[in-house]
Amino acid sequence: MVRGFRYFIHRWAHWEYWPDWLVFAPIAPYYLYLAVRAKSLFFFSSSNPTMEYGGMAGESKMDVYSLIPSEYLPKTILYKKGEELLKIRTWMNEEYIDYPIYVKPDKGGKGMGVEIINKWEELEKYAQEMPLDIICQEKIDFPNEVGIFYIKYPNSEHGIISGMVGKKAVKVVGDGQNTLEALILNNPRFYFQKEYLFKKFNHLLENVIPRKEEITLSSIGNHARGSEFVDLTSMVDEKLEQQIDSISNKIPQFYFGRYDIKYNSLEELSEGKNFKIIELNGAGSAPTHIYDPNFSLLNAWKVLTRHWKYLYDISIMNQQRGIGFMSFKDGMRMIKINNQFIELLEDYQRKSWKSE
Repeated sequence: MVRGFRYFIHRWAHWEYWPDWLVFAPIAPYYLYLAVRAKSLFFFSSSNPTMEYGGMAGESKMDVYSLIPSEYLPKTILYKKGEELLKIRTWMNEEYIDYPIYVKPDKGGKGMGVEIINKWEELEKYAQEMPLDIICQEKIDFPNEVGIFYIKYPNSEHGIISGMVGKKAVKVVGDGQNTLEALILNNPRFYFQKEYLFKKFNHLLENVIPRKEEITLSSIGNHARGSEFVDLTSMVDEKLEQQIDSISNKIPQFYFGRYDIKYNSLEELSEGKNFKIIELNGAGSAPTHIYDPNFSLLNAWKVLTRHWKYLYDISIMNQQRGIGFMSFKDGMRMIKINNQFIELLEDYQRKSWKSE
């Protein structure tokens, strides 16, 4: 009871844990102002013309992967619901891929449904329970993950990196006295993920973790799954910006969005070595460096509104090039469809966590 109250206070004292609607509500009038200027609530749809809805919501991840040169990607396959599951086993054999592999729904976001699969039986269970088409990817073993937000005006040859975020894996360190369950409950960041973590580690919860022993609770670099985000924007230099520019120029009509990249070192990434793009998000992506615990809410609002202005400018420029905004009817349809995906994934997670 005391811990729950203390963490309740902690959650509301740290805005990074607030629901999105609460974070965005105070600055929503600025978006509406931009929409009035554009004469469209859905002006963002022209921002990235080769992505469905500009990459705002509900787009197929596999369709986005198809835009990216294959040398930058992990080996990836799309499994459509109802297909023969042996398709994945054949793919793994042909590509010389061993377990573990990453799986995730083709549509959705915020880390919902993203899992690491360690054996065939787990894959069968996941495919049976996941209500959407599935993307399977080889596991990339580079030790670091970064989110890089990239912006380029359609009339420019070069773009900029507007923000960069590092993602810390979710780890606990044993003290030789507390069980894994206690270590999870004693940390607010882990406590907020306890339902998922208790399901994942139910066979270890009562074990006392030896002193200095580390247990990685999650290697999925997503804030909604408990990862701590660190603002690395100050480490962006001209060489890294040129490298991301070079990659982006090979992606047709990509102007606004965030790369999620696994890499070995920033130096090698700047040289175009030892990295893989694990996801590319378009108009709906956030400059996630704002979720660094040291980032103030006021500064976060400044960054968000600045990025909305970038999004507006790019969309207007593309409109002037003949790429129209989607209609209000289509925009409402996008929202409806995306909400259906979210509901399906939330239902999947509730059932999945309760089944263990």
